[in-house]
Amino acid sequence: MMTMKGITPVIAVILLIMITISMVGFLFVWFSGFVPSILSQTEEHMTEQQRQMQMGVGFIAAYSDTDGTLNVSVRNTGTVEIKANELIIIVTSSGAFVGTDTYSSPILAGEIAPVWDTNIACSGDVEVKADIPGANDDLVYITC
Repeated sequence: MMTMKGITPVIAVILLIMITISMVGFLFVWFSGFVPSILSQTEEHMTEQQRQMQMGVGFIAAYSDTDGTLNVSVRNTGTVEIKANELIIIVTSSGAFVGTDTYSSPILAGEIAPVWDTNIACSGDVEVKADIPGANDDLVYITC
């Protein structure tokens, strides 16, 4: 009578090979959809960071109007457009927050934005900061 002792290890090895092949196939399909998505997002973020590094802003004028509100005019000193709502004016007095306003129109490279009534009440000595994404902000001190 013949015994079948050698057949069980062969079946086990075949099953392990099939499981390994199916895992490799699953991982290949998963990574082939996952990696391009990550690369695309990384490229978009890098492009935006490069754009922000080329941005710059400088004050042309900052003064208090007769009704006590702050008016400012700024120049885009960068080489790329400042998009609408990217420029924020932040006003502080002795370290305390006074107010903020966002410029709602784009400013082309080298262009001077028209005088802008910020609707921020201004009194005494204040620090006015023009804030844009990136690190090329401008800061002035005025007395209202």
